Amino acid sequence: MAPGTSLKILLVTTVHWPATTRLAVALANCGFAVGAVTPARHGLRRFERLACRFVCHPHVGLLRAVAAAIEQWSPDLVVPADDRAVAVLHRLHAAASHTRELIERSLGDPRYFEVVEKKSALVRLAAAAGVAVPDTVIVYDLDDLRRRLSHAAFPLVLKVDGTWGGEGVRIVRSAADAERAFVELAARPGWPRIGKQILQHLNFAPLRARLSRRLPTVTLQTFISGRPANRAVACWQGEVLAGVSVEVVQASLDTGPASVVRVIDHPEMAEATAHLVRRLGLSGFCGVDFILDPSGRAHLIELNARTTTVCYLALDAQSDMTGALYAKLAGTARRPVASVRQDLITFFPHELWRDPKSRFLVGAYHDVPWDEPQLVAAYLRPDPPGWVDRLRGAWRTARSAAPAAALDDLEAETLNRES
Repeated sequence: MAPGTSLKILLVTTVHWPATTRLAVALANCGFAVGAVTPARHGLRRFERLACRFVCHPHVGLLRAVAAAIEQWSPDLVVPADDRAVAVLHRLHAAASHTRELIERSLGDPRYFEVVEKKSALVRLAAAAGVAVPDTVIVYDLDDLRRRLSHAAFPLVLKVDGTWGGEGVRIVRSAADAERAFVELAARPGWPRIGKQILQHLNFAPLRARLSRRLPTVTLQTFISGRPANRAVACWQGEVLAGVSVEVVQASLDTGPASVVRVIDHPEMAEATAHLVRRLGLSGFCGVDFILDPSGRAHLIELNARTTTVCYLALDAQSDMTGALYAKLAGTARRPVASVRQDLITFFPHELWRDPKSRFLVGAYHDVPWDEPQLVAAYLRPDPPGWVDRLRGAWRTARSAAPAAALDDLEAETLNRES
């Protein structure tokens, strides 16, 4: 890297996940010039140190918006922050030859793009490599499901490809539950859902799915009893640069993202993740989900070939993913990192949103970005998901004053805990 120049990294996100904003802050703190392609109302746009801002709609013209941002800004690296962003970068790689080198540099070996998009294919690849995974089979129709259920033990897990954030996962405890879940996951969207998605989000994907002859791939997995866990890493051309392993203490939903985690040392998780990164030739950020059974053995559930909630953390030198990636690309020594001594981490704002009176807000290390007060204010309350909901809440005149008051209360609570 030439003296006086900054590495440019472009974040692409279509979902309002606060972790993406936290990652942008961490990247900027390392020395990256950070740009972002986001929906117009994304909280990341309030980050004052963004080098550039590009607007996209999650469901209309997304590929064109991302291609235009890349062409205008010429980033050194592009980082997807959700599964839809991963998919659009894969499509752009296939469609535009002038972006292929950048996307391969950013994401890794294009031969495995299809594998990282499909839960079913990834589990088969991991199993073939000797990684512990739940028994997993593709279910083709209701008759196939009934045959498999006739000699299966409940509970079981049904999953559908192409979803994220726990939306396409169902834990079923009876044959009737399984059949209902399969119909829900495998069926083409109904007209009421199509109308709602178009009306609220301008989302035409359910309509395209309805008109398409292709049905989603649904898998049936054995249920692994135990604790959810995750390993997040920064990687480069199949090599893990840094990472952190955590077990979930509290989640937003039964199958949703974590709001409180405990940092753990788990060699089996680290080894399985390193194997997948190497096998798939991955670059950038990724997270691997596991279940730790009662004996402590790690069972791989799925891979997210994108940023995840914990990717911005830098608890010590070994977990400093953003710093390790910057040092690799810039060809410099890694920055020093002050160690966080507490293992229990509460994510802001996830746990605050889940339960404003949660004991974890004061009983753990509450990771609030106090040096970015505009972002703290932006994430004090969940953003309504659609314009109908925003109109419904617009009449609440107290809304404008609430963030400042809530921010004061949160800061006072944190200061009391630390004193």
